[in-house]
Amino acid sequence: MTHRGEPAPDQRPRRTRALALLGVLAVSAAVATWMEVHYTGGDGGAANAGGSSISQDSFAAPAGGDNASAAPSTLPESASLLPATVEIPAGPGNPNAFQATRYALGSSTNCADVLAPNSPSGVTTSCQGYVTASYVSADHSVVASVTVFGYPDAATARQAKPMFSGAGQNTLYADFRQPGNELPSVTPLSSTEQQRVEQVGRFVTVVQAAAATGAAQTQPGPLNAAQFTLSAQVGDTVLWDE
Repeated sequence: MTHRGEPAPDQRPRRTRALALLGVLAVSAAVATWMEVHYTGGDGGAANAGGSSISQDSFAAPAGGDNASAAPSTLPESASLLPATVEIPAGPGNPNAFQATRYALGSSTNCADVLAPNSPSGVTTSCQGYVTASYVSADHSVVASVTVFGYPDAATARQAKPMFSGAGQNTLYADFRQPGNELPSVTPLSSTEQQRVEQVGRFVTVVQAAAATGAAQTQPGPLNAAQFTLSAQVGDTVLWDE
């Protein structure tokens, strides 16, 4: 009761909302930690997308693509999904951290643009669109290609994921995205190409890494580090965009 004899306002709804908010924040932190451990083995600096707003994107889709500068409605906005810069942390076989910059950002609703003609039907069927870009390390020794494919639901994406590797990790059905006209002299050395495929919700992310042609660094350490970091960064963004 108030001093005027009126009933005191019920504080329970406000208290309930506060507890619900704390619960959401706790779940968010737990999911972020899971993504970090799942993709990077617990390296807290593995998915730091540096805050640079400057990139060398050509915003050109692969040959045959259409609507290159606008991401498909079934996918998150491509520029926000694929960060402009990514910090690759030091780790086993990769003693020095390095930065990678995004190049040749593109998107389309036609997944065939970036898939090999012999891709399994489980990869192509129901694919609703993709966003893709290449990343190049500052010393031009490592090139990575990142493509995110969208499917109608998580079950379809889960079925498609293992088919991207075919009979083994050396089977690459997704095209390796080139840096484009900005860096014509930097191309992936095909003999060192390796890929990492992950499924997050209704999306399948394909990250391919290779030593750059003519680069002195051809050891797998930096390639593995680039793959883990880009997988973590893109996977985390996809998760929160859902």
